[in-house]
Amino acid sequence: RPREVDAAPAAATPAAPMGTAAAGGKVTEQRFRWAREWLEGRLVRLACQAEDGSIVAVSGTRSFSGEASVTRSGGARARVVRSFDLSFELEWQAVVGGERFGGQLVFGGVASHNEPHEYEVSVNFDARPPEGSEAEADLVGLIGPLRMHAALDAEGRLTQKVWEALAEFGEAFDAATRE
Repeated sequence: RPREVDAAPAAATPAAPMGTAAAGGKVTEQRFRWAREWLEGRLVRLACQAEDGSIVAVSGTRSFSGEASVTRSGGARARVVRSFDLSFELEWQAVVGGERFGGQLVFGGVASHNEPHEYEVSVNFDARPPEGSEAEADLVGLIGPLRMHAALDAEGRLTQKVWEALAEFGEAFDAATRE
Protein backbone atom coordinates (compact mmCIF):
# COMPACT_ATOMS: atom_id res chain seq x y z
CA ARG A 1 0.00 0.00 0.00
CA PRO A 2 1.52 3.38 -0.95
CA ARG A 3 2.62 5.69 1.81
CA GLU A 4 0.29 8.63 2.39
CA VAL A 5 1.85 11.96 1.53
CA ASP A 6 0.67 15.44 2.30
CA ALA A 7 -0.75 16.94 -0.90
CA ALA A 8 -1.86 20.14 0.83
CA PRO A 9 -0.69 22.13 3.82
CA ALA A 10 -1.94 20.69 7.11
CA ALA A 11 -4.10 23.76 7.66
CA ALA A 12 -5.78 23.50 4.24
CA THR A 13 -9.52 23.77 4.29
CA PRO A 14 -11.59 21.27 2.35
CA ALA A 15 -12.27 23.89 -0.32
CA ALA A 16 -8.56 24.65 -0.85
CA PRO A 17 -7.15 23.76 -4.28
CA MET A 18 -5.42 20.40 -4.21
CA GLY A 19 -3.24 20.62 -7.32
CA THR A 20 -3.56 20.77 -11.06
CA ALA A 21 -4.79 18.23 -13.55
CA ALA A 22 -2.45 16.10 -15.61
CA ALA A 23 -1.67 17.13 -19.16
CA GLY A 24 -0.72 15.24 -22.28
CA GLY A 25 -1.99 11.78 -21.32
CA LYS A 26 -0.10 11.68 -18.01
CA VAL A 27 -1.68 10.22 -14.91
CA THR A 28 -1.22 11.94 -11.56
CA GLU A 29 -2.36 10.78 -8.17
CA GLN A 30 -2.69 12.85 -5.03
CA ARG A 31 -3.25 11.54 -1.52
CA PHE A 32 -4.85 13.68 1.14
CA ARG A 33 -3.87 13.60 4.77
CA TRP A 34 -6.51 16.23 5.54
CA ALA A 35 -9.21 13.52 5.40
CA ARG A 36 -8.08 12.28 8.82
CA GLU A 37 -7.56 15.81 10.15
CA TRP A 38 -10.97 16.92 8.86
CA LEU A 39 -12.82 13.98 10.41
CA GLU A 40 -10.99 14.15 13.75
CA GLY A 41 -11.59 17.90 13.86
CA ARG A 42 -15.34 17.40 13.42
CA LEU A 43 -15.85 14.20 15.43
CA VAL A 44 -13.69 14.64 18.54
CA ARG A 45 -15.61 16.52 21.24
CA LEU A 46 -19.05 15.84 19.74
CA ALA A 47 -21.35 15.52 22.73
CA CYS A 48 -24.96 15.23 23.75
CA GLN A 49 -26.61 15.63 27.10
CA ALA A 50 -29.90 14.38 28.50
CA GLU A 51 -32.26 16.49 30.59
CA ASP A 52 -31.13 14.66 33.74
CA GLY A 53 -27.52 15.80 33.18
CA SER A 54 -26.21 12.52 31.78
CA ILE A 55 -23.70 13.16 29.02
CA VAL A 56 -21.75 11.26 26.36
CA ALA A 57 -18.93 12.71 24.27
CA VAL A 58 -16.32 11.61 21.75
CA SER A 59 -13.00 12.05 23.56
CA GLY A 60 -10.60 11.01 20.80
CA THR A 61 -9.72 8.45 18.18
CA ARG A 62 -8.24 5.09 19.07
CA SER A 63 -7.32 4.13 15.53
CA PHE A 64 -7.65 5.63 12.10
CA SER A 65 -6.61 3.91 8.87
CA GLY A 66 -7.19 4.08 5.15
CA GLU A 67 -6.63 6.67 2.51
CA ALA A 68 -8.26 9.31 0.40
CA SER A 69 -6.96 10.10 -3.06
CA VAL A 70 -7.63 11.71 -6.42
CA THR A 71 -6.30 10.28 -9.67
CA ARG A 72 -6.31 12.48 -12.74
CA SER A 73 -5.54 11.43 -16.31
CA GLY A 74 -4.89 13.98 -19.02
CA GLY A 75 -5.45 14.00 -22.73
CA ALA A 76 -8.56 13.91 -24.87
CA ARG A 77 -10.31 11.45 -22.55
CA ALA A 78 -9.31 13.07 -19.27
CA ARG A 79 -10.77 11.43 -16.23
CA VAL A 80 -10.79 12.23 -12.51
CA VAL A 81 -11.37 9.51 -9.91
CA ARG A 82 -12.01 10.60 -6.33
CA SER A 83 -11.98 7.90 -3.69
CA PHE A 84 -11.68 7.31 0.02
CA ASP A 85 -11.70 4.14 2.08
CA LEU A 86 -11.44 4.71 5.82
CA SER A 87 -11.86 2.87 9.11
CA PHE A 88 -11.69 4.42 12.55
CA GLU A 89 -12.58 3.97 16.21
CA LEU A 90 -13.94 6.89 18.17
CA GLU A 91 -13.33 6.80 21.93
CA TRP A 92 -16.37 7.92 23.90
CA GLN A 93 -16.80 8.77 27.56
CA ALA A 94 -20.07 9.10 29.43
CA VAL A 95 -21.37 10.09 32.83
CA VAL A 96 -24.74 8.54 33.60
CA GLY A 97 -26.32 8.66 37.06
CA GLY A 98 -23.02 9.87 38.51
CA GLU A 99 -21.10 6.86 37.13
CA ARG A 100 -18.44 6.99 34.40
CA PHE A 101 -18.52 4.72 31.37
CA GLY A 102 -16.45 4.48 28.22
CA GLY A 103 -16.02 2.62 25.00
CA GLN A 104 -15.66 2.98 21.25
CA LEU A 105 -17.83 3.64 18.24
CA VAL A 106 -16.24 1.61 15.44
CA PHE A 107 -16.71 2.60 11.79
CA GLY A 108 -15.45 0.44 8.92
CA GLY A 109 -16.04 0.50 5.22
CA VAL A 110 -16.43 4.29 5.18
CA ALA A 111 -15.71 4.41 1.49
CA SER A 112 -16.67 6.43 -1.54
CA HIS A 113 -17.79 3.21 -3.27
CA ASN A 114 -20.19 2.35 -0.42
CA GLU A 115 -23.51 3.94 0.38
CA PRO A 116 -23.55 5.25 3.96
CA HIS A 117 -26.08 2.59 5.01
CA GLU A 118 -23.43 0.01 3.99
CA TYR A 119 -20.81 1.29 6.46
CA GLU A 120 -20.00 -1.18 9.23
CA VAL A 121 -20.83 0.35 12.61
CA SER A 122 -20.61 -1.10 16.10
CA VAL A 123 -20.28 0.08 19.67
CA ASN A 124 -17.97 -1.37 22.30
CA PHE A 125 -18.18 -0.81 26.06
CA ASP A 126 -15.09 -0.75 28.30
CA ALA A 127 -17.38 -0.90 31.31
CA ARG A 128 -21.07 -1.47 30.86
CA PRO A 129 -23.83 -0.66 33.36
CA PRO A 130 -25.67 -3.65 34.79
CA GLU A 131 -27.95 -5.25 32.22
CA GLY A 132 -31.53 -4.04 32.46
CA SER A 133 -30.60 -1.11 34.70
CA GLU A 134 -31.82 2.44 34.24
CA ALA A 135 -28.19 3.49 33.70
CA GLU A 136 -27.90 1.03 30.80
CA ALA A 137 -31.08 2.35 29.18
CA ASP A 138 -29.91 5.95 29.64
CA LEU A 139 -26.45 5.22 28.20
CA VAL A 140 -27.80 3.34 25.18
CA GLY A 141 -30.29 6.16 24.65
CA LEU A 142 -27.53 8.80 24.72
CA ILE A 143 -25.39 6.90 22.23
CA GLY A 144 -28.35 6.29 19.94
CA PRO A 145 -29.05 3.87 17.10
CA LEU A 146 -26.09 2.74 14.99
CA ARG A 147 -27.74 2.53 11.57
CA MET A 148 -27.69 5.73 9.54
CA HIS A 149 -31.40 6.32 8.90
CA ALA A 150 -32.44 5.56 12.47
CA ALA A 151 -29.59 7.64 13.89
CA LEU A 152 -30.41 10.66 11.74
CA ASP A 153 -33.99 10.54 13.06
CA ALA A 154 -32.82 10.23 16.71
CA GLU A 155 -32.64 13.86 17.75
CA GLY A 156 -30.01 14.66 20.35
CA ARG A 157 -28.12 11.37 20.15
CA LEU A 158 -24.38 10.99 19.66
CA THR A 159 -24.73 8.77 16.60
CA GLN A 160 -26.93 11.39 14.91
CA LYS A 161 -24.11 13.92 15.21
CA VAL A 162 -21.52 11.44 13.93
CA TRP A 163 -23.63 10.52 10.88
CA GLU A 164 -24.21 14.20 10.10
CA ALA A 165 -20.44 14.80 10.22
CA LEU A 166 -19.83 11.83 7.89
CA ALA A 167 -22.29 13.26 5.36
CA GLU A 168 -20.48 16.62 5.56
CA PHE A 169 -17.16 14.82 5.02
CA GLY A 170 -18.36 13.24 1.76
CA GLU A 171 -19.47 16.65 0.48
CA ALA A 172 -16.26 18.37 1.65
CA PHE A 173 -14.05 15.69 0.08
CA ASP A 174 -15.81 16.03 -3.24
CA ALA A 175 -15.59 19.84 -3.13
CA ALA A 176 -11.93 19.84 -2.04
CA THR A 177 -10.87 17.62 -4.90
CA ARG A 178 -12.69 19.48 -7.68
CA GLU A 179 -10.51 21.36 -10.12
